[in-house]
Amino acid sequence: MTTVSASSPSLVLYTSKRCPYAQRSEIALYETNLAFRSEHIDLDNKPSWYASKINPASKVPVLVINADAGPTTEIKLPESLVISEYIAEEYADQLGESALLPAEAIDRARVRYLIERFSQVIAWGNIRSAMEKQDAEENVRLQEALLQFQAMLPPTTSGVAGTGVGPFFLGNRYSLAEVAIAPFFGRLMLASSKGLLPNSKVHLERAVTTEDKFARLNAWWNAVRRRPSFEKSFDEGALVEYYSRRVAEGQKSK
Repeated sequence: MTTVSASSPSLVLYTSKRCPYAQRSEIALYETNLAFRSEHIDLDNKPSWYASKINPASKVPVLVINADAGPTTEIKLPESLVISEYIAEEYADQLGESALLPAEAIDRARVRYLIERFSQVIAWGNIRSAMEKQDAEENVRLQEALLQFQAMLPPTTSGVAGTGVGPFFLGNRYSLAEVAIAPFFGRLMLASSKGLLPNSKVHLERAVTTEDKFARLNAWWNAVRRRPSFEKSFDEGALVEYYSRRVAEGQKSK
């Protein structure tokens, strides 16, 4: 991985390990090999100063640029895709072929479309509904959605941008497509593997990892989840604890 110059601005990321949107920003920072400081926000008990000083929307993530320079010169960037695209574009020249966005405008557009389409086909709200409401029908719908997402991935014999044989959307080139999608896909696979999705005839994680009809998706997922950037930013223990509690609370409220 290419190392970015030590003259890069000081960076602070306000984040939460349980938030898939925040994980996008962490992955982008790790992939770019940028030094940054994490400030973890308790989403159930946010500090009183957070909305007034960091983000009026009171959400994570927020990336603070030039954080050591003081409030008059620092820049606060909210929203995960805004942050991830800033990182991808700001450091593209230094990273060369490892940049998170390809050089050609049409290929950048394709990456952005895949991200948008994934959020339509496999909405985060649907994943949460399957867990928290234990909606078995949603579980079945999610399997169909996974097949739709798989159909968007080109064969492993060619990437969209002709970057060579490989498992990613752009062939052998990891990109912003994976950065943006992996946190949500990872949580879906985790919930399924830990029995946090409703009982139904469909076991999503087992289907993706063992059934021939998901071979292309499994190749993509195996490559994505083994990236050091994903492993460092995906706190499986904390997520299982949090989602187990949410499932239990949802069952009590019925």
